[in-house]
Amino acid sequence: MKVSVYCFVYNHEKYLRDALEGFVNQNTDFEYEVIVHDDASTDKSADIIKEYEKKYPQIIKPIYQKENQHSKNVDIFKTFILPRMTGEYVAACEGDDYWTDCEKLKRQIDFLDNHREYSACVHNTMMLNYFNKTENIMYPQIGDHDIPIADLLVNGGYSYHTSSVVYRIQYAKKRPDFFNKAKGYGDYPLAIYLGFSGKVRFLDYVMSTYRYGSENSWTVRMKKVTTDNQYEGVVASKIEMLK
Repeated sequence: MKVSVYCFVYNHEKYLRDALEGFVNQNTDFEYEVIVHDDASTDKSADIIKEYEKKYPQIIKPIYQKENQHSKNVDIFKTFILPRMTGEYVAACEGDDYWTDCEKLKRQIDFLDNHREYSACVHNTMMLNYFNKTENIMYPQIGDHDIPIADLLVNGGYSYHTSSVVYRIQYAKKRPDFFNKAKGYGDYPLAIYLGFSGKVRFLDYVMSTYRYGSENSWTVRMKKVTTDNQYEGVVASKIEMLK
């Protein structure tokens, strides 16, 4: 298995087929798996996952929760997903976002296989803004480049979107303890951690779409987190990585 993809799902019935289609339509010369974690959705998300599991059993590897784990403050990635990963690389995409290029994984894996000094490879993303009904490329006319560590420290996960990241499995297995302090901000400490672990390459292909502000999206959920908790998580990430 070359790549283990993980996908968090909770009441994403409206959007989930786009995500699953983006996964199963990848054009690769290697094997990959998609671990889809449904956190006890109350809509028809689980039924949609089961449909794709039956049609693509070699790719879709689901986890169905009977009780919501996020509400119990469980680290879903570490507890349920990571132990099932068998790939050399890790990729991510939440259930309300989706991949738009069937060559996405191949391009990123080809780059990482040939550049061992890089910890991760990311790419450009289209943003659908549900608040103001606009559609924009997140990083226009930026070109292929290495993301400076200074940018990752200042911008963290805003240097690229999570749906674009592919990184080496060892960085998933050796996550520092400060990830536990940055509750709700897993993309921010991950971006900093990957930047300190090696180079991060940005490919200027638009290969995923981010639904900003959609129902049950990360954006909407994080509006429920207090400003103090957000600040504490971000500061903890910076301090721990600079020690």
